[in-house]
Amino acid sequence: MNRLFDFSLAISVFLSISCTQIFAQDSSDTSTSFENLTHSHDDFDGFISFKDYGRNLYENPRGIGCNRCHGKKGEGSVIAHYSHKGKAKTLKAPSIKNLEFGAFIKALRSKKIGVMPTYYLTDKEIEAIYFFLYE
Repeated sequence: MNRLFDFSLAISVFLSISCTQIFAQDSSDTSTSFENLTHSHDDFDGFISFKDYGRNLYENPRGIGCNRCHGKKGEGSVIAHYSHKGKAKTLKAPSIKNLEFGAFIKALRSKKIGVMPTYYLTDKEIEAIYFFLYE
């Protein structure tokens, strides 16, 4: 069962890598920028800091945390090693540390990115995660 989970997670990351690259290339058409976030850390009135809020969401937004595939701070990681048609393959999650905010938000708002889970994050939650990664 654990092997099956690792393989399905690996496939989901593999499919999301291509989509992440597409979104990163097509970030110029969005008017949202990190500097103009509607929910900046200054007006956040939570009992924890905006950065801690983002960290908590990154580690467990709604099920499997972003960190499981993208690493502790978005640096990317190896998800699985497997063989396909007799050839050794490595499935890697891409780094999300160098995405423009427009590409980041576009990817997370997408209904389906390969097999990456859809988390149904609010704008405030997306901004908090981005703030955590880039602060």
